[in-house]
Amino acid sequence: MPRPTRSWWNDLPEPDRPDEGLPVELKVLLTVDSRRVVHDAADGLLPGRSVHYFDTPRLDLSRRGVVVRLRSVGEHRGDATVKIRRGAPARLPKPLRRHRDLAVEIDTLPDARHWSAALRKEIPADALQDVLRGRRELGDVLSGSQRMLYGALPRGGPDLCRLRRVGPVRVRRLRLATLDCGSRVVAETCRYPDGSRLVEVSAKCPAAMAAVAATEFTALLRALHVDTAPEQRTKTSTALDLLARAR
Repeated sequence: MPRPTRSWWNDLPEPDRPDEGLPVELKVLLTVDSRRVVHDAADGLLPGRSVHYFDTPRLDLSRRGVVVRLRSVGEHRGDATVKIRRGAPARLPKPLRRHRDLAVEIDTLPDARHWSAALRKEIPADALQDVLRGRRELGDVLSGSQRMLYGALPRGGPDLCRLRRVGPVRVRRLRLATLDCGSRVVAETCRYPDGSRLVEVSAKCPAAMAAVAATEFTALLRALHVDTAPEQRTKTSTALDLLARAR
């Protein structure tokens, strides 16, 4: 009888705890050598993205778990996102807690997990390009709720006009598989301006299904004979460090 697969994710949320009955996104970075295997195993291509991050030259936002980004999706669509990531739930202003578009989840790496809250807003492609080309301020394309989320940082954050663009990161997205528990596995290959790459695979699921999804996800990746990267971090923090060093 085959031995049960041991999950790569060791720090899963506990769904019976009040603050942790949130959607879970299982994430893992793979070695770059695994890129071809993942691409060959994919069963479909998802819309790609170009991601532009905004931070201070010293990456003060990234170090505080804050993400401000613009993404272009094809030629005619774009979006702006403000996200706060913490080791434990943060207290947000009441209007934000009740905001219908606030996405709150647990980002789970193999040995760590982070609470995150994000607001995303679709923006026209021409407005996105105006910001990237310096014809328009970043704050002009963010909603009032996004600026409120950014302003909810302890001790405040740098003025939005002080943030500088970092990127772009070109992201190719692939539909890898659907687990028996119903979670879709997505693979992303990020390509940086210097030609280096990063490979992340992820799957979202309800907290109550996290353990089952993690076991199935692990079995899928082991069947593909891929390897995890030596250091497991979110792709955003990895991307910002790489881009900052390349300046």
